[in-house]
Amino acid sequence: MGIILKHSIRNILSKPLRLIVLVLCITIACFAALLSFDLKGNIITYLNSYTMHVFGDVDIAVVGGDEDCLKGIEDISDVTCTGIAGSRSYFYSHDPEDYHYIEEDNYHYISFSSLEAACHMRLIADDLVIDDNSAVASGEFLEKYDMKIGDTVTIRTGDDESIDLIITDSYDIETTYLEKDLLIVSENVMKRATCSASTNHTLWFIDVADQKAVSEVAALIRHNAPKANVLDLYSIADDNEENIKEFTYLFYLIFLITFLLVIFVTISLAEKIVNERMSVIGTLRSLGVKPFKTALILLVENALYAVIGAVFGSILYSVLKTPLLKSIFFFVDGEDFFTDTVKHMKATPVSLYVAIIIGAIIVECAYPLFELIKAVKTPIRDIIFNNKDTEFKYTWKRVYIGAAAALISIVTLFMVKSFALLVVSFVSGVVALAVILPYIIRFIAYVLAHIFKKCKMPVAQLASENISRNKSTMGNSTLCVISLLLSVIIVSVAGPLWKWLSPDNLGYDVKANILYVDGEDYSYLKNVEGIIDYDYIYSYHCFGTIAGPSGQSYDDDNDDPMISVNADTAHTLCNYLPREPYGLTPDEIVISEYLAERYAISVGEEITVTLHTDSDFPNIFTFKVAGIYDPYDVSGDAVPDDVKVIILNPDFYDQHFRGFLNEILFVTDDPDMLKKELEDCSDSSQVTFTTEAEDVISMRMESSGFLTILYSIMAGSLILTFIGISGNQAFSFVTRKRETALLYSVALGRKKMKRLIFFESLFSILSSAVVATASAPVFYYTLSHLLSSITDDNVNILEVRYIDFDIIAIFIAVIVSVYLLTVIVPYRALRKMNIAQELKYE
Repeated sequence: MGIILKHSIRNILSKPLRLIVLVLCITIACFAALLSFDLKGNIITYLNSYTMHVFGDVDIAVVGGDEDCLKGIEDISDVTCTGIAGSRSYFYSHDPEDYHYIEEDNYHYISFSSLEAACHMRLIADDLVIDDNSAVASGEFLEKYDMKIGDTVTIRTGDDESIDLIITDSYDIETTYLEKDLLIVSENVMKRATCSASTNHTLWFIDVADQKAVSEVAALIRHNAPKANVLDLYSIADDNEENIKEFTYLFYLIFLITFLLVIFVTISLAEKIVNERMSVIGTLRSLGVKPFKTALILLVENALYAVIGAVFGSILYSVLKTPLLKSIFFFVDGEDFFTDTVKHMKATPVSLYVAIIIGAIIVECAYPLFELIKAVKTPIRDIIFNNKDTEFKYTWKRVYIGAAAALISIVTLFMVKSFALLVVSFVSGVVALAVILPYIIRFIAYVLAHIFKKCKMPVAQLASENISRNKSTMGNSTLCVISLLLSVIIVSVAGPLWKWLSPDNLGYDVKANILYVDGEDYSYLKNVEGIIDYDYIYSYHCFGTIAGPSGQSYDDDNDDPMISVNADTAHTLCNYLPREPYGLTPDEIVISEYLAERYAISVGEEITVTLHTDSDFPNIFTFKVAGIYDPYDVSGDAVPDDVKVIILNPDFYDQHFRGFLNEILFVTDDPDMLKKELEDCSDSSQVTFTTEAEDVISMRMESSGFLTILYSIMAGSLILTFIGISGNQAFSFVTRKRETALLYSVALGRKKMKRLIFFESLFSILSSAVVATASAPVFYYTLSHLLSSITDDNVNILEVRYIDFDIIAIFIAVIVSVYLLTVIVPYRALRKMNIAQELKYE
C-alpha cells in the first residue's frame, strides 16, 4: 500500500496545474456543501443572537396593551415583567453663536413599572434607585446635553407646570431597542408629568423562566388583549420558517450549480488522467494484476485529489463561516454587534465534515472508475504500441440516455411545483443537454462544412468537420456549454436580484417608519416646510386566509400568509399600491393578482377574508371582488415590496384597523434637512425617519453578501472552465500529434496548421455559445419556478422583462474571447513539435 501511495503522490505532484485545478474545484464544491448543509441551524442561532442584542433577555414584547393583558400568566410559569411609559419634554438654551436667540431641544424620558425587572432583563445596566425628586440619565444623555451628575433637569408637564429633578446617577443601555439618550424618572413623576391618575404603560417586556412555556404565555396575552401587538421574540425559528427555508434552499441551489460544474470538470479531466496512466496500466496488466484491481490502484490518485480538496474546503469554511454569515445576514444598527454574538454560533458537526470528505471521494472516483474499467479492458498490444482512438463515437445508447433525461426534466417541470422535483428537472435537463450536445454540434459542424465547401475554404471546412469528430474537442464543447449556460443563468438572475435587493432609487427622498398608530396622529407632518410631495401608506400586516365562493380555501396545504391590508387611497410614491383609488364601498375589495391566482378568484365573486388567524378572535369579513391589480405593473422594475395585498374602503379600514399608518413617503429638495425637521416634531419612540440614500445603503449592505457568493461561484466556474479547456487543448494536441505531423508534411504548412487549430477552437467555442444561449431560456424558466417554490411570496424577479440583455451579450462576447486564448497552448506545442521525429516513430 505504501508503494501505491508513494506512486500516486508522485503522479499528483508531477502535474501541479492539474493539482491546482482539481483541488480548487473540489474545495469550492465542498465549501458550498458545508455552507448549504450547516446553514439552517446557524440562521436560527444568529437571529436569536440578534434578538438578544436588541431586546436583552426578553422573551415577549407587548405593544399597545395595559396591565390587564398580563392576567393569569404567572399561573403558567414564573415571569419577570416590566412596563414602560414614555413622554417628551424640552430644554430652553441660548444659541451658542448668538446669545440673544433661544433654542428648544426635545428629549425623551421614560419610567419602568419595575426597575429591578428592567435590570434583570438587561434593558438597562446597573441597579438603580430613583425617587420622586431624582432622575437617572444615560451617558449619551449627559454627553448630548452637556450635563453631569448633580445637575438639575426640568420636565414640563401637560398642564404647563414644571418638575425639577436632580440627576443622581447614570446608567448604560445594554440593548438597542431603547434610545441611547434617555432620562429615567419614577412612576409618580411620570403621572405628574402626564397629568394622569395612573401610569400609561404602552409597552411591556416579559421574561419567561420556562422557555417551553413562552408560546403559551404569549397566547394567553393575545387572548387577554386581542388588539395588542404581542411579539414572541424567541419563536424566530417558527415565525420565520419560510424565510429560513428560502435562504437554505437558495444555498442548496448554489451548491447544486457548483456540484454540476465539479462533475463536468472531473469528467473532462478523467480521460486525460487515464490516458496518461496507460503505461502503468500496461505494466500492471503484463505483471498479471487483474483489471478491477488495477483500476482500484489507480483510483487512489483521484481519492487523494478529493481528500486534499475536501480538507482545504473544510478549513476554508471554518475560517470564513462567521464573517460570511455576518455579510449575508447584516443588520444595520449603527454599530458592529456581531462580535458580541459569535459565542452563540453553533459549531459545525464533525460528522458533516466527514460526510463531505466521503462525498468528495465518491464524486471524484465515480466517473474515473468508469473510464478506468474501459482502459483496463484495452488489449495489452494497443497499450504497448500507444494506439489511441481519438474519434468521438456516436451511439444509440447516448440517444436513449439523452431522451430519457429530457423526458424526466419535462415531466418533473410540469408536475407539482416542489423544490425536490424542480431540482430533478433542472439536473436532468443539464444531463440531457450534455448527452445530446454532440448531435447538436455535429449538425452545426455539417452546416459549417457545407458553407465553407461552397466558399472554397478547405482549412475552415476541415476544422468544422473536426469539431464533431475529435473526443477532446467535443469534451471542450461540453465543458464550455455547461459553464456558459450556468454562468449566463447566474448573470441573468443576479441582475434582477440586485435591482430587487438594492435598487438605485426608491421613489422617495425621506421615509417615516411608523409603529402602527392612528394616521390622524401624524397628519400634521405633511405641513412641515420643505415637502414637495408625500404619500401616506395606510397599511396593516397580519396573518390571514382567503376563501372563494364555495367557502373553502383553494390552498389549504399552505400556512396562512402574512397579508398586507390597505386603505383605498391614492398613492404617488409607493411601489406596490395602485396610483388611483378604486372608490370602493364598504362591502367591496380589491386583491393583488398573486392572491387571485393563489385562490382562483375572479372579479365579481364573493369571497370570505379571515384576518388575525393567529388570534383567539379572528376577524371574518365577506366582500365582493371589485378588481384585481398587478403590483409588478406598479413597480415597473423587479419585485415590489409586497404582492399579498388586499385593499379596502377607507372608512371600513379606519373602523376595523384603527386607521393604522405604516409609512409616510416624502419628496423634497433637501432630504437631510427635512429628516431633521421631521425628527424635531415627532416622537422618536413611535416613528423613525430615514433618507433614500440611507435605505439604499442599508439594502445593499444586507444583499451584498449573497450576491458576492453568486458572482464568486460564477467567477470560479469560469476560471475552472478556462483551465479545463486549456488542458483539453493540450491533451487534444498530444493525442493528434501524428495526425498533425502527417498533415503538415503532405498538405499544410505551419501557418495553415495554426489556422486549423484556431478555427477548430473558434467553431467549437462559438457553437457552444450558440447552444448555451439558445438553451438558457429553458433553464431560466425552470430556475424561475425553482425560486418561486422556495420563496414565500412567489416573487417573479426572473421574468424575462427584467433581464438586461445588453449585459448578457457583452458577458458572452468577453467569455468567448477569453476562451479563445486557450489556443496558445497548442500553438506553443506546435512550435516545439519535431515533425520528423513523429513521422519516424510512425
